[in-house]
Amino acid sequence: MRKIYLDVLRIISCMAVVMFHIAGLWIQKNPITSSSYIFAQSIILLSSFMVPMFVMISGVVFLDLNREISFRHIGKKIIGLLKLYFVWSLVYYIFLGAKSQSITEFVHQIVGGHYHLWYIPMCIGLYSVVPLLRSMFAQRENVIYFVVMSFILNFICLVLYQTGWVPDLYTVIGKLQLNMFTGWIFYFVWGYSLSLLKVDKKIRILIYVLTGITVIAVLINVVYTALKGQNAVYVYNDFSLNRGLYVTAIFLLFKENEQHFRNWINKSRRRYVGILQLSQLTLGVYLVHALVIEKRAVLYIALDECNPIWAILCMTMAVCVISFLTVYILNKIPVVRKVFLA
Repeated sequence: MRKIYLDVLRIISCMAVVMFHIAGLWIQKNPITSSSYIFAQSIILLSSFMVPMFVMISGVVFLDLNREISFRHIGKKIIGLLKLYFVWSLVYYIFLGAKSQSITEFVHQIVGGHYHLWYIPMCIGLYSVVPLLRSMFAQRENVIYFVVMSFILNFICLVLYQTGWVPDLYTVIGKLQLNMFTGWIFYFVWGYSLSLLKVDKKIRILIYVLTGITVIAVLINVVYTALKGQNAVYVYNDFSLNRGLYVTAIFLLFKENEQHFRNWINKSRRRYVGILQLSQLTLGVYLVHALVIEKRAVLYIALDECNPIWAILCMTMAVCVISFLTVYILNKIPVVRKVFLA
């Protein structure tokens, strides 16, 4: 049975990506101590669940042992993502790239890709280890072991390092060669783990309360840091404890309301089709939205004159609508779909 909460999470995360990048415009255009900068930084913090959530959703889908996923299927996914990466790197080079003076510079820009395309090679890396992970996770205790090891190496070690308690920690970890447990693979496996767990209501409430407290605390710190004229770089760290807690709380909130989503869409066939179509368009929206933002002639807003609250929200909605419609239309043209979206 299709898990509707994953489709809803995918759509919301896609919109959060757009909001994150639009808020970045205000970060670039306004002084740190300005109210516009502080609001934009707060929006970036609140929308920062996006990439971890996408990775967790992929983990639920690809590591589900009840689904048959062959080597051929994984191979086709990887080849498809490679094609999309180079095709869209070329698209962004044509419309936005600095024109190369040599073949070497051209190749460098295409291989390097546009700033937001980093997500695709990361997914390729995760998908390439799916057969290994599925084989390992046939025994449930291996999932627990992997999550614990990955949590320690990604989150606990970061805390120890940032507090200065173990300054040479990452030198030691590097010598251990435990790279398979580090990075985005934690969220990949964590999403799958949470999809299997039946979390007690009291524990969920505790997670929600702690998440609310940490989000408020970080927002206050964002304001305090900005007023001192400093950039809150920690807002961008996807492996801080508060980020892990934040993403976990959102995932559990939607997972536990699966039946409510199902009841809602069952009232209308059109709702089900709409949610399914929007969910299927999210990869295309991810690919095209940055072009819409950076070529925003029809969306031009004087960044130093507008109220950031309305401007960011209105631009987010406009870019989302334009991006979804663009991908929807492109998806209806078989040749275009095969080259740019499939």
